[in-house]
Amino acid sequence: MGRIRLYEISAKNRGGGNRMKSIKAKVMVILSIISVVTFALLSIFNYVQFRSESLAMAKRNLLLQVKSESTHLFGVLDKAGKVSNSLGYTILHEGPQNISSVEKIVMGLVESESNIIGGGFWMEPNQFDPTKRLYARYALKEQAGAKIVPQYSGTYDYLHDDWYRTGFVDKQYAWTEPYDDPVTKIQMITATSPIRKDNKIIGIITMDIGLADLKKSVEQLKVGTTGYGFVVSQTGAMVTSVDAKAQEKRIISDDKDFQQNELGQKIAKASEIAMTEATIKGKPSFVTYAPIGSTGMVLVTVLPLQEVMDPINQNLYKSAALFLGALFVFLLLLYIFIHRQVTLPLRHLSNTIFEMVKKRDLTTNFHSKRKDEIGEVITALSQFTRELHGIFLHVDQNAQQVQDYAVASARKAKEAARASEQVTDAIGQVAVGTNHQMQGSQESALAMEEMTMGIVRVAEASQVMAESSITMEREAEVGTNAVSNVVRQMDTINLSVQQTSGVIKRLHRRSEEISQIVSVITQISSQTNLLALNAAIEAARAGERGKGFAVVADEIRKLAEQSNKSAGMIAQLITEVQSDTTITVDSMELEMQEVNEGIRVALESGDAFGRIVDAARNVNDQVQGVSAISEQMSAGSEQVSASILELSKIAEKSARSASHVAQSAQENLQTFKEIEASAEEMSSMATRLKGLIGQFTI
Repeated sequence: MGRIRLYEISAKNRGGGNRMKSIKAKVMVILSIISVVTFALLSIFNYVQFRSESLAMAKRNLLLQVKSESTHLFGVLDKAGKVSNSLGYTILHEGPQNISSVEKIVMGLVESESNIIGGGFWMEPNQFDPTKRLYARYALKEQAGAKIVPQYSGTYDYLHDDWYRTGFVDKQYAWTEPYDDPVTKIQMITATSPIRKDNKIIGIITMDIGLADLKKSVEQLKVGTTGYGFVVSQTGAMVTSVDAKAQEKRIISDDKDFQQNELGQKIAKASEIAMTEATIKGKPSFVTYAPIGSTGMVLVTVLPLQEVMDPINQNLYKSAALFLGALFVFLLLLYIFIHRQVTLPLRHLSNTIFEMVKKRDLTTNFHSKRKDEIGEVITALSQFTRELHGIFLHVDQNAQQVQDYAVASARKAKEAARASEQVTDAIGQVAVGTNHQMQGSQESALAMEEMTMGIVRVAEASQVMAESSITMEREAEVGTNAVSNVVRQMDTINLSVQQTSGVIKRLHRRSEEISQIVSVITQISSQTNLLALNAAIEAARAGERGKGFAVVADEIRKLAEQSNKSAGMIAQLITEVQSDTTITVDSMELEMQEVNEGIRVALESGDAFGRIVDAARNVNDQVQGVSAISEQMSAGSEQVSASILELSKIAEKSARSASHVAQSAQENLQTFKEIEASAEEMSSMATRLKGLIGQFTI
């Protein structure tokens, strides 16, 4: 085993050079990756930040340029526009009588600014000179100077021209749309200022300003290197353009480049400086625009995005080149450092260890003056070899003692094994007897449990019977009370029936008396009828004097007949009542007989219920005695069952303990055998250990 292990160590050390190269390569690869990723992240961050700052600066410069240039252009136009505002007071003050003086002032104002082409004033009908409907003076600048133009100062009807109506505003002056003058063929814009009198506009002053200087300024505008600028009117017309084709189109919203996102309309209606990005002539570009004061025109600049991105990309290329150069220098220095500070010391240490293992010389010493981690490893390795050398010496000294102890232990283990076998046999016999005892106890416990269950069932049945007998006694007493109540009720009914029978009998007697009285009434009515008949006969005999008596006799006869009929009806009713009372009396006598029979049966039922109560009480007494005896037997059987169960548990514990003891004895026997084998193996290992230690130089 020792030879195989040493061979493996030697084989690994023979590959030390490759391992050194592998470690160096791994370190270089890992550090290179970390360096490349770090430098790349820094470069990307710097590029993104530089790009963001460069674009922001370019946007700020474009906005400042457009703002500055639009302010400059408006300043030039506004200076000429203010000239028109100063002429109004002079015209009102001088009047038509000093028109020559006014004309000189107009010509002087036209000549005062280089970009003013012409100017004048135009009055409302009959406002300046009541004798003339139209009154105007217009001076045009020529090479020799300004002069009054007759065609505009005579009968020219200007009232319906757009430029004339533009001046009717509630401010100092207004601007017309840029236009080409049909006479001079010059593109211009007109500043119109109202002439007010008593807060009423009576005319306007115009100053025509040529746009040649504005075009020149816009064309000379430097927007980066490839950018350009142009001017758009408030209707979207292209006032100036570096592209002739674009100027031919005239309307910016018709240009496809400015139709995206309605950019042309936004530019024409711009009221403040703004910037956006759009594709112009197929190139992504910055489009910046700003209104030129209150003229309604808008200055627009276009700068291709590529021109802004070129310096950014150049900076990226330079940064990438510097990054690669710095990375190469860094990796070269890193390689030299790792080779000198890590690879060479580790290779020297590896070779020294290889020689030590090859020669199996534990007296080899390692020295290093380094204070870094490699120096600490060499120092620790040197200390380890010294301690290992001491351990081998100690092991060699103790190997013989271990061998002696192993021989003695093997001998004693054999003796203990024989003793353990005897103990195991004895314990096995005890365990068998204990198992028989445990089985008998368990069978007795089962029998006692069954007997206990039977006694418990008897006790439960006795208890149920006792409860039933108590219930029966209680119900019998209730039945006795009910029978007594029935007897009392029957007596009451009998008394009521007797009273009713007496009343009916008296009623029968009264009806017989009434029948006799009706018979007398019938006789009286018959006699009265006869007397009335006789009286009528006598009245008839009496003649005229007996007529009144005849009438009375006739009425008496009628009453007698009615009384006779009523008496007959009463006699009939009395007969019916007598018949009903006779039937009722017979029924009452039958009912009295039935009531007497019911009383007799109820009394017999009461006697029977009394006997039932006595029998229930006797049964209850007997059941209570049986229940008490059953409970005593149940308690005794439970005690016996508990004792048997406890005996069974003790037997079970004894059997289990005997089994455990037998198992432990068996395990001890096995352990003694293992100890014997281990002692023999230990002796053999001590012998081999001494042989291995002998191979090293200690």
